[in-house]
Amino acid sequence: MQPGDSGVGEGTRLPAGWYPDPAGYPRSRWWDGAHWTMHYNRPFDAPVLAESGLGGSTRAVPAATVATAPVSIDSVNSVWIWLVILLPYLAFPFLFALEPLFAASALESAGAPLSPEDQLAILLSPSLIAFFIIGFTAPWVTIFCAYRDWRGLQSAQLAQPFHWAWSFLTLSGYPVYSIGRAIVTNRRAKQGMWVLWTTIGVFVLVTVATIVLTFSFSVNSLL
Repeated sequence: MQPGDSGVGEGTRLPAGWYPDPAGYPRSRWWDGAHWTMHYNRPFDAPVLAESGLGGSTRAVPAATVATAPVSIDSVNSVWIWLVILLPYLAFPFLFALEPLFAASALESAGAPLSPEDQLAILLSPSLIAFFIIGFTAPWVTIFCAYRDWRGLQSAQLAQPFHWAWSFLTLSGYPVYSIGRAIVTNRRAKQGMWVLWTTIGVFVLVTVATIVLTFSFSVNSLL
């Protein structure tokens, strides 16, 4: 950044606030009163005339938007986004409850079905019930957490955060909200890319583990 660009330079004494990005991008950049920071925000409006202090003359000086502080790290790394990432996989530890179902299916295919009492005992096992209850409720709780996270980013003055409604795709098993949220916060506040890599890492790990366990259950049921 060259001093004097966009009417604001390293030697210019202006109050802290959001000013046009001197690099020429259609966005605002946070001026802390002495230096440019690495915080960015919504596009900036046209400059206004202000007193230059030299003989009462005027010159074009960008008028800052409301001088709210840049988006904080605590806002980007809130507990809500952690819950959005992890809650969809809360039922994974109970996946072992499906093994008896695979065994019962294999016995039925072999012409030796379980008695009604045994089938009922499998269906009413606490681990299987927990698996289905958690599997049903966790995505809806995730949607609520996504909404709270979105509201938190709005309160932190992040411009147009990724909308929480994308979290409804969690019902289909796709972590779209956390990925989109990471891209938007990184683009506008230069923070939050850990959300993207954590989401992808957990998704891949759980997917691979589920495939391996399901294959293992199928093999064991045939032995």
